[in-house]
Amino acid sequence: MYALTKNPDLQIRFNAIFSSLKLSDHRPLEALLEFLIRDSRDLGFQLQYSFGHSLTFWKVVTSAQQHQKENPNDLLAFSIHVREHLLRECLECPPGEFLKIANHIFDSKQTDLIPSLISFMENLQTPEAIALLENKAQTAGAPLTRTYCNLALLRLKKIDQHKNAVLNWISVKKNTEMFRFRPMLPWNVKIPEKSNPFELTPEEHSKLLIECYQTIALEHDEQSIDIILEGLKSGHPKNRPLLAGLLIQAIQ
Repeated sequence: MYALTKNPDLQIRFNAIFSSLKLSDHRPLEALLEFLIRDSRDLGFQLQYSFGHSLTFWKVVTSAQQHQKENPNDLLAFSIHVREHLLRECLECPPGEFLKIANHIFDSKQTDLIPSLISFMENLQTPEAIALLENKAQTAGAPLTRTYCNLALLRLKKIDQHKNAVLNWISVKKNTEMFRFRPMLPWNVKIPEKSNPFELTPEEHSKLLIECYQTIALEHDEQSIDIILEGLKSGHPKNRPLLAGLLIQAIQ
């Protein structure tokens, strides 16, 4: 199988890498970056079935944005789902190898993988993962990455520096409507293993704003209550039901 991960054929290469990760063979991690990180080819992924539907395989599609216009399903949303799944599979490899993958994703500035990546790093809770989060929390020109890193560090370390960064994000983005969702995947094209078919993933800013408010509510202090009250008063009107619930949580 490992030899096939170096095959010149794009389709064979991807299917071999996907299968290798399923078999806990993490030797092709470097080769995985070709598919995990987007490039000028704009690769997308479609799940294909044999005639009897007893076997499945992957079709790698180039120019996914163009194919999206001709595809009845949401090819772009499914392709993000596939990349998140591959990233989750990388958690089974040694922590040092996973952090190498994380560094490549950070350097690529590919924001669609940032929420999942930082969540996985937060759960690792190793000194190396925390050090990388602290480093990326200072990254210039990447506000989404900085805020997600500060949010994870606030939950891990409870330091005022990270809390202030989160509060600043809330202040700037409080007029963002929270309930904006990435399209649901069709029921028959989900990756069956390790995925949640009922999960609604909001768009980047909305998802981050929700997480920020939720984390601040768990602080249960006057500053947190004040920031939620400010959101109720002057934030997006459609956010008020959620903020009211978080306010109750914050004052308990």
